[in-house]
Amino acid sequence: MKNLIYGMLAMSIMALSFACQKDNSTTDATDMMNAIANSSDKQAITVAQLPTDVQEYVALSFTPLEIEAAWRVRGMGYEVELEDGQDLYFRENGRCMGAGRNGGTFRCMRGDTVDVSELPQVSADYVAANYPNATIQTVVYKAHGNRSGYAVELSDGTILLFRGAGGFVHICGEFDGNGPGGHHGGGPGHGGPNGPNGGCAAGDTVAMADLPQDAVNYVTTNYPDENITVVVVKPSGKFGVELSSGTVLLFTANGVFIKECDGQPTGGPGHHHCNAPITLTDLPQAAQDYIAANYAGETVERGCVKNNGNYIVRLSNDVKILFNANGTVLFDSGN
Repeated sequence: MKNLIYGMLAMSIMALSFACQKDNSTTDATDMMNAIANSSDKQAITVAQLPTDVQEYVALSFTPLEIEAAWRVRGMGYEVELEDGQDLYFRENGRCMGAGRNGGTFRCMRGDTVDVSELPQVSADYVAANYPNATIQTVVYKAHGNRSGYAVELSDGTILLFRGAGGFVHICGEFDGNGPGGHHGGGPGHGGPNGPNGGCAAGDTVAMADLPQDAVNYVTTNYPDENITVVVVKPSGKFGVELSSGTVLLFTANGVFIKECDGQPTGGPGHHHCNAPITLTDLPQAAQDYIAANYAGETVERGCVKNNGNYIVRLSNDVKILFNANGTVLFDSGN
C-alpha cells in the first residue's frame, strides 16, 4: 500500500510538471510573438529568404493566399503577412507559433479533390500508424509548384498536410505553443525606416545598380535636384526609392513609376501594402456582382488595390473579401 501511494504521488508530480511545461511553452510562444511584432530590430526580407519550412507551411495551409511581406528578428524568428492581412509568427527553426491579431484562417482543404488511391503510400501508412481508429474521408491535391502537397481529412475531422512526396508536415490549424498570437504594437515600421513613409521604404536593401534604368531616368527627370539615397526591393518585386529630401517613390519590378508615397498607408490598419484606395465601382464587375449576390444591402466601408494587383475590401458588416485582378474571390471572411 505504501509503495502504491508513493507511486501515485510520483505520477501526480510528473503530471503536474508536464502541465507546467506545457503552460510555459504556451506563454513562451505568446511572449515571443509579441516580441517579434514589436521589435525595433525587425528587418524586411524577401519571401525566398524565409526558411523552407515556413514557405511550405504557408503554401499548404493557406493556398491560394500568398505571402505579401516578411520580416526577421535575428535570434527570435519571423513575422509573415499574407495578402489578406493575416499575420503569422515562426521560430527561427521554421515552426509556426501562432497567428496575430488579423486571424489565422486556414484553407487547408482548398485544392483539387482526388481519389484516395492517389495519396502517396507513405502518407497512407502515416495515417494508419498514427490514426488507427480513423479513416480517410477526403484527399485534395494542392498544386503550388515545388511546394505542392496533399491535404487529408479524416473521419474524426482531423486534417493532415503532407508534402508532394508523401512526408507528413503538420496538422492543419496546429500551432507550436498554441498561443493566441501577437499584435502590431506601437513599434517602428516593418523593417524599414521609422518615419511616415516606412511602409513604402520597407524591404530588402539592394545596391543602386539593381534599380532598373527606367526608374533612375524617372528620378533624374522629375527630381533633378535630389539624389537617390536608399533602394529597397519589396517581397512583391517592386522597388522603394528614398531620395535625399526624404521623399519615397514606389516603382514596379520593371522600373515603371507607381506613386510618390504620401506618408500614410492606405486601406487602414492591417493593410500595410495597399497601392491605392478604391470604392465599389472600382472593383472588377465580377467582384461587384459577388458582393451584390452574397451581401445585399452592405456597402464597401474601405477598400484598396494591393501591390500585387489584388483587391481587398471591408464591408459595412466587417466582412473582408479578397479578389484577384479579374474579380475572382480568393478569401471571404464571411464564409
